[in-house]
Amino acid sequence: SNKSFLGRLMGGAAPEERLPASLAAEVVAAANGAAAIRTHNVAQTRAALEALRHA
Repeated sequence: SNKSFLGRLMGGAAPEERLPASLAAEVVAAANGAAAIRTHNVAQTRAALEALRHA
């Protein structure tokens, strides 16, 4: 998803401006045990989660 809550937190940022915050939210979710993550940015999310896995 493009996580509209991040858009609101970022002062109305457009979806294309939310990628860094979206990746951060996804990494936090995964670190806290999320079983699934819905994303439009599969390659970037996969890379972020791989970085978490190797951290």
